[in-house]
Amino acid sequence: MDKKSINILTAGDDQPVSDGSGHSPFTQALLNALGENMNSQGYIRFTTLADYIRQQVKLKTNNKQVPQYRNDSSENGDFIFKL
Repeated sequence: MDKKSINILTAGDDQPVSDGSGHSPFTQALLNALGENMNSQGYIRFTTLADYIRQQVKLKTNNKQVPQYRNDSSENGDFIFKL
């Protein structure tokens, strides 16, 4: 079933976010997730991606940076990335 999806993912909430060296922790987590092909079927759901990024950034920054995400769709759809 097709449901509309409005997904939002930010590098942090109301706190400063790290630039890191090279890539920021947020960007590096995103690149790692997409590069690791976290799903053997060749796709990843937005919520899975966002959970992974949030965990990795919190770990890398000792909980000083916490990425935020939410689904603003009234249909509660989930965006799917093809890897």
